[in-house]
Amino acid sequence: MKKTYLIIGILSALILASCASPAGSSNDDPAVTGTTNENTNTNTNTGKSNVNYKLTIDSNIPTSPQNGYYVHSYYKNYKNEMTGSTITLPQSSYNYDYSKNSNSNGYSVAKTFTCYCYNTKADGTGTSYNFGNSLPLTKDTILYCQYSLTNDYEAGNGTGEEAENSGNDSGSTKTLAEKLVGTWKCNGSSYKGTLTLYSNGTGNVNIILAGKTAHDSTLSWTIYTQTHNSKDYLKISGVNDGGQIDGSHWLKSVTESSFTIDGRFGFGMPDITVWYKQ
Repeated sequence: MKKTYLIIGILSALILASCASPAGSSNDDPAVTGTTNENTNTNTNTGKSNVNYKLTIDSNIPTSPQNGYYVHSYYKNYKNEMTGSTITLPQSSYNYDYSKNSNSNGYSVAKTFTCYCYNTKADGTGTSYNFGNSLPLTKDTILYCQYSLTNDYEAGNGTGEEAENSGNDSGSTKTLAEKLVGTWKCNGSSYKGTLTLYSNGTGNVNIILAGKTAHDSTLSWTIYTQTHNSKDYLKISGVNDGGQIDGSHWLKSVTESSFTIDGRFGFGMPDITVWYKQ
């Protein structure tokens, strides 16, 4: 009987040994190793420097009358949203008009305000950021457009006999056409434009939409003023693009360093764009 018990004990030990994990399985099992690497990659990919957050740029345009004026803008309540860990702040084309007329169709512009930077607070008392600044995001963030007066028609700019000098810089003696001569750039989140206007009435235009060249052409240009509303227009011809750039574009404001156009320069660009002197 002792021999029988001994044999049974030996067999039991062998059976238990065969059920145990193979040597080195805790470290060498591909499934276990893969799980460990996957967790490491997940931790790496969700590290603080690589987390994507949402940035919202609020147009921050008044929705109620201001100082006795009605506020008109295509961009009321607009919000431009983008995601990333670090975002290069796009140039804004947001602007709005003051008018004594509440009718949004055919109103006469009294003053024009254009976004010139962003701020972390709507009233401008927070941290300001300029176009092109690189902003690292550590949380979902909202920036608010801040505006400056870029044209005051009530002060004699853009009306009657002085229409040619619409948006004059203080002390400037240049005519509207003289101010427009030069190379200008307009940059947005999905579009880039370069416009060169020569004093002889010729020029060049290059528009890039979503990373692809949409327009690259020579052109002819001239300035004229509508008699019924005293508005100044930039008329472009020779691009032969079916009326996207060819045509008349309302010059909402013009200074020696920037001008604002109401009139789309190619499909995919905003109706209103701000161009800066290079």
